[in-house]
Amino acid sequence: MTPREWGVTTQRGDTVFVHVLNWPDRLLALPDFGARVVKASLLKSGERIEVVQAANGLTLALPSAAAEEPDRVIVLAERGFLPEEIDQARAEEQRRQAEKEMADLSSHDPEFAVVEAKLEESIAMINIHR
Repeated sequence: MTPREWGVTTQRGDTVFVHVLNWPDRLLALPDFGARVVKASLLKSGERIEVVQAANGLTLALPSAAAEEPDRVIVLAERGFLPEEIDQARAEEQRRQAEKEMADLSSHDPEFAVVEAKLEESIAMINIHR
């Protein structure tokens, strides 16, 4: 996107950096740049920024500008997976693998079924206290 009166954007991979240099209003409308935004946050603090995306562009709800922060940088993550989604997918895959290994063990060793039942009971108790 070409520089605007409010600032400029830069991009690296699937991440767009919106440099808000001169915009006193709470809402900032950006034209469509051809990507679906899955997350918006402040670069400095990681604070989430509300974003509304429509066919003709998107609108960001900006926090107030601090005097010592002349360049408010908003990070827009486009399509793909966010880091926390990747972590969740890895954890889910590890859980499935552990369940498969437990099923394999229990089918070969009858005593393992007793240990498995106690383990499942412990896991259920942990999940209750979360």
